[in-house]
Amino acid sequence: MTTRSNGVPPFVTTVGMAVLIASIVIIVLAVLAAILVSRPITVPLAKLTTATRLLTGGDYGVQVSAKAPGELGELARNFNEMAAQLKQDVEELQRQEVWRRELIMNITHDLATPLTAIAGLGEALIDGVNHSREDYEATGRVIVRETLRLHRLVRDLHVMAKLEAEAIQPKKKTIRLAALVDEALAVLAAEFERCSVEPVSSIPYDLTPVQADADLLTRVFSNLCSNSLRHTPPGGYVIIEALEHAGWLVISVTDTGEGIPAEALSRVFERFYRADSSRQSSTGGSGLGLAIVRAIIKAHGGDCLG
Repeated sequence: MTTRSNGVPPFVTTVGMAVLIASIVIIVLAVLAAILVSRPITVPLAKLTTATRLLTGGDYGVQVSAKAPGELGELARNFNEMAAQLKQDVEELQRQEVWRRELIMNITHDLATPLTAIAGLGEALIDGVNHSREDYEATGRVIVRETLRLHRLVRDLHVMAKLEAEAIQPKKKTIRLAALVDEALAVLAAEFERCSVEPVSSIPYDLTPVQADADLLTRVFSNLCSNSLRHTPPGGYVIIEALEHAGWLVISVTDTGEGIPAEALSRVFERFYRADSSRQSSTGGSGLGLAIVRAIIKAHGGDCLG
């Protein structure tokens, strides 16, 4: 047997080198196998981490691929559903914030107008600007008118808040719609006469009785007629009709006024919305009349269409 100078046989050296090379190959293969096996896990997790970071930064539209197998795929789908729901919630909060700002601006504007008029006329009375009885009477009439307008606005805001908080529940009983409309028009007779507009009820007396709150429904017809009167020229008509259709009672109030612009039809029942942006609150109502109509109808299980 031959040996090297260091006393180690060549066979042992050869085997040792083979074992070393084999160990290195096995380690490399093991590392590659670990990478290949872990990649389907680490890549989705990395994407989820990135998506979570984007979501935290305010990007609520972020989504991740849900193609990962098993629990990772389920986790990705749950993340996407959560992100989509969060996006909807944030958008709704943003809409509510815009609505809140518009509401405050409209309320302060509609309150400020009559208050300014009352304050100005009060100062005129104190300063003795009005010298004749006619001047005092004219000033008094304006003050009373503006005070009543403030009262209507506050009353409508109160009613609107109670309806939306469901603090007012309809006390339903069987009523005949034709008789109720006749009573509502009788109360408004002086207003129709002042505007020289003819009210017309085309509701048949044999119409099936309905279950409704008579007081709230009277408020509906009063608000609708008052709104029509502001847009109907003298000599015109306000027509109330009703018919049964597919188990529903369809009520319509039409007038011979200028009509509602097509682009405003979807918004006429919103709070403080005016189809004519140039129309000031001094020449219109509180801006809540039609919103109250919709709230009352919804409380009865119905809906309003412009």
